[in-house]
Amino acid sequence: MKVFMVRTINGLLPDDERATEALRGIKIGQTVAVEVTRPRNIQHHRLYWAMCTKIGNALDVAPENISDVLKLRTGHFVVVHTKTGPVHLPRSISFAAMDQAAFREFFERCAKVISMEWLPHMSAKQVQSEVLEMLGVTWSEAA
Repeated sequence: MKVFMVRTINGLLPDDERATEALRGIKIGQTVAVEVTRPRNIQHHRLYWAMCTKIGNALDVAPENISDVLKLRTGHFVVVHTKTGPVHLPRSISFAAMDQAAFREFFERCAKVISMEWLPHMSAKQVQSEVLEMLGVTWSEAA
């Protein structure tokens, strides 16, 4: 979580009633601390799982296992030290665990891993394009 100190010059615009209530009483020119996050894009999340499913089907492996491999290969894990040595455990990619910017970076690292592990004749960008085409999906992060 990154918190920034900002001065409200033109004001902040609330998106809903809850935000309106939170901003009530903040005056123009007042310094406030804000956390800047971008809500996760559900389509991007679904695209990730569709990609894991496609690879899993091709390898006769559960999509969850493909996801775990991607998490481990991209460094998205925690290390727990045990008596017999370190154990790498995949971290969560849930909406609560990652905002859209973090998920986009993770997804791009996954495409690199896929190109290295399973599709070495393709670049990471080609992998992303191919997955979209195979799934018949037109997706834009802005959508």
